[in-house]
Amino acid sequence: ACVPVFTSVLVVHVVDSEGAAIEGALVSAAPLSPDAGADTPKLVSSQTGMAAISLTPNTTHAVQVRARGFVPSVPVAVRSEGGAVHALSVKLDLDPNLLGPILELPANPAAR
Repeated sequence: ACVPVFTSVLVVHVVDSEGAAIEGALVSAAPLSPDAGADTPKLVSSQTGMAAISLTPNTTHAVQVRARGFVPSVPVAVRSEGGAVHALSVKLDLDPNLLGPILELPANPAAR
């Protein structure tokens, strides 16, 4: 992939603990350098769990992923190089606080 030297691209693949793609996850990449500007690129993952974000080159970003029903990822530091494409796979776990009680039904429907 050709990327101009004045930018950098980060491709993030968001999956659950079973490896299934998570659609609608918010991927953010906050620059850690104060001179990189205040803009934090954000993008929502597609149906395939993919999000491609354009980053400020030669800057370290804190990449974090959030999705409804999942525990947010721990921020990961990614150093973007001008003209480069970086790839990151992020696994999110279900939020145990959002899981309801497990109901046990009788094995015999006539017993209900």
